[in-house]
Amino acid sequence: MKRIQIILAVSSLLFTFSVAQLIRKEALELKYSLLWLFSGLGLAFLAVNPQTLQALADLFGVVDRLNMLFLAGNIFLIAIVFSLTIALSRASRRIRSLTQETALLKIELERLSGKPPCNVSRNDMG
Repeated sequence: MKRIQIILAVSSLLFTFSVAQLIRKEALELKYSLLWLFSGLGLAFLAVNPQTLQALADLFGVVDRLNMLFLAGNIFLIAIVFSLTIALSRASRRIRSLTQETALLKIELERLSGKPPCNVSRNDMG
């Protein structure tokens, strides 16, 4: 095995271990980190088995293994951005819903306590 393969395999495994530690410490949620775990393991596998990368390059009609690696990296980045966009959209919907629910509860609490409701304009709510 070449020196660069060893460095790449070890660094990929260290990266995967770091992601696993972040999951264990609950600093990173498992559902958002699966792509990172699979990419670290996949990169370690490709470092140890470069013939697999060549076979993939041949399968997709890519001339050079390095170009295949760049293609795989771009596909991975698109998958990460897409999954984060979905998570951001979901979080945005939940925040909007919670804000509306909180406002309704505040109005109901003020009504029950006999206080006049506060005047909240649409500009204040963003």
